[in-house]
Amino acid sequence: MNKKSKRGNSLVWLLCILLFLLLAGGAYYLISSHLPALSNHIEEAAQSVSSKNDDDQQALLFSCKHPSFENGACTVCGWKCEEHEFNNGACMICGTPCPHEFHDGVCSICGFKCPHESWEDGACAVCGTPCSHPGHDQETALCVVCGQKQYHHYDRGVCTDCGGTPVFYTDPLPLSFYEPVEHKGTITKHEYTTTLWGAHDRSEIDKAFNVYLPYGYDESQPYDVLILIHGGGGSEDSWLVDLVPYGETEVTGGSLLDYMFEQKVCKPCIVVTPVTNTRFLTGVEGGIYQMREELRDYILPYIVEHYSTYASDSSLDAISAAREHFGLGGLSNGALCVFEAGFQYNFTLFGSYAAFSGDYEPWNTASAIRNGEFAELPITCFFAGAGSIDDFQQQNSKIGFDYIVENTDRLVEGENAFYVDVAGGHDWTVWFTDLYNAMQVMFPD
Repeated sequence: MNKKSKRGNSLVWLLCILLFLLLAGGAYYLISSHLPALSNHIEEAAQSVSSKNDDDQQALLFSCKHPSFENGACTVCGWKCEEHEFNNGACMICGTPCPHEFHDGVCSICGFKCPHESWEDGACAVCGTPCSHPGHDQETALCVVCGQKQYHHYDRGVCTDCGGTPVFYTDPLPLSFYEPVEHKGTITKHEYTTTLWGAHDRSEIDKAFNVYLPYGYDESQPYDVLILIHGGGGSEDSWLVDLVPYGETEVTGGSLLDYMFEQKVCKPCIVVTPVTNTRFLTGVEGGIYQMREELRDYILPYIVEHYSTYASDSSLDAISAAREHFGLGGLSNGALCVFEAGFQYNFTLFGSYAAFSGDYEPWNTASAIRNGEFAELPITCFFAGAGSIDDFQQQNSKIGFDYIVENTDRLVEGENAFYVDVAGGHDWTVWFTDLYNAMQVMFPD
């Protein structure tokens, strides 16, 4: 090929390259200048499709009859019920159960009335409404509604809930009654200084008493008060704290109270155990005389002032107004204290009395409560008992009980007067059993 021909070919290629560049530049200009409009067209097309889908979905929602729901959402169209309209336990739209906020057995959200079909610990397991305990089984004392054990409400010797009568033990209580229980009361010792009433110079003496509070003691509710007096040679610890002989073993009275209250043998109450043996403490005679003054001068006012009782205040007038909720009991020499310091001297302050294995002069007691300011005051309960082989005290206890009941019109045996002999002698197997028996009837509702 000659040189002229080679130059011609090169020129052709050069023209081709220039034409390609010119076309490419034009295409780029066209695309770049029309790209926004193209993008707008694409976006408008997408929005049109989306709008159509939304319209279709909205049409589906409006046309769906929501035949079924699951977890508050329609299983057909997916619509969620967010504003529930609750009535009688569930949403009327989707059937979602009401969360229930109960007040007096009625849901404040949906108006559902709880039927109380199941109970737990004396309350409805669903709404928490306490059982009213309208009655209980005579033998088991289980509530006929919730099944929780109740104590008998004795009135004139008959339970107002089941019609039963007290079941008194005539043999010593089983040892199981003294075994530790889950819910125990508390015992607190209170020390104080009081006048020595038996001394000519009215000197002072340091003494103490114990206060037993039942498990669950609640200052917002009132409690009955039982004061228990020990026997000769005892102390404020005898009834509650000391390990005392019981057959072949030893037990404490505090354990018995724990058992009685947990098993609902009787209503929980405050138990106070003072010391009366001033002769052993000071050499001065007159423990009973001392106690009759201390009861009204210090012990009762202190208990009312510091604990929740039925008395409106610690004055003797207020205690007297609530005397049916205060009881005095004692064993042996303490039983003598019940009659002389209680019946004969502080009858205006106590409505119930319990005397175990006591030696007393019943005619003085009968005379005291028949005359003067005591003549019109009712007797809530009088309980007496002794060991069946405690020859001297058993005979005195029964004769004294019979005489007092026969010589006042305010005591009727089997209604507010009870006498029970327990198999045994002059010992704690008898006295603790006496206490168990007496506490069933000392503070009727």
